[in-house]
Amino acid sequence: MSLIEIRNLTFAYPGSFDNVFEGLNLRLDTSWRLGLVGRNGRGKTTLCRLLAGYDRPDAGEVLLDGRPLSTYRGYCPVQMVWQHPELVVDPLRTLGATLAVPGGASLTAFERLCDNALTAYLSQGKRVAFGEHPLIGYLYAKENELTTIRIILTGRLAGLDAETIRERLRESYV
Repeated sequence: MSLIEIRNLTFAYPGSFDNVFEGLNLRLDTSWRLGLVGRNGRGKTTLCRLLAGYDRPDAGEVLLDGRPLSTYRGYCPVQMVWQHPELVVDPLRTLGATLAVPGGASLTAFERLCDNALTAYLSQGKRVAFGEHPLIGYLYAKENELTTIRIILTGRLAGLDAETIRERLRESYV
């Protein structure tokens, strides 16, 4: 059982004249199951983003078992299940679009370099009967096949029309 604590938290979005939270104090036991209810624009998602470390407060701090969230590196132990959990990792989006930070640099150039390096490596082993080249080529082809199936099934599950699914499939091959 852990404790999430908010101490004297103040937060405002850049360019805003009003604080979303000012001097907020709150203690949450992680064994509780909570739901936030409120009208649009009242700070429910902002509070969750602050708790999960997506946003940093202007003042005050968020603690997990007495340790500030800002001291954690990499994986944040406080996680958030979004309103639409099926969109957390969307297999219909490219890796770059999924990992890109809003307003940050695109990962498409990086993706292209990785793909080019893998393709060049695999093309060297076109006529190699033994070794790692055929195995890696097979796994690469199988991964592409599974990605295609995942895109189709997830698209159908999400209620997308056939044309949108076809477009997403085209995007995965370009």
